[in-house]
Amino acid sequence: MAAKRSDLRIVIVDDNADATYTLAMLLERGGFTVVAQMFDPEQAVDCIKTYRPHVAILDIAMPLVDGYEIARQLRAEMDWPLKLIAVSGLGQACDKTDALEAGFDAHLTKPANWPKLESLLMTYLQESEPAAA
Repeated sequence: MAAKRSDLRIVIVDDNADATYTLAMLLERGGFTVVAQMFDPEQAVDCIKTYRPHVAILDIAMPLVDGYEIARQLRAEMDWPLKLIAVSGLGQACDKTDALEAGFDAHLTKPANWPKLESLLMTYLQESEPAAA
């Protein structure tokens, strides 16, 4: 049986509450499941480890702990296949390179292009399906 969009569990981390709410609403209207919205980057790693989502969407430029550091911590500590997407106002080529080097699977510039984000999430959903017997 093919996985449904609602099977893909997503956590959003962004210190801008409006951006977080807006992205969560967009994802949920698109049929995806947002299991947590975090505004405090210092709590992000613990939150993601608790919810164990398939995908974490992180802002980069946040106070105290930036998205790069969160990605590095998650890559060092996680024990499940997590996809990391940077959605950031930092959109220069060097920012995208830095994101990939920190452990992100993808980088989108704010505001995230919905067709690109949706396509990326659908790819991750297909990758998470168990192989046919």
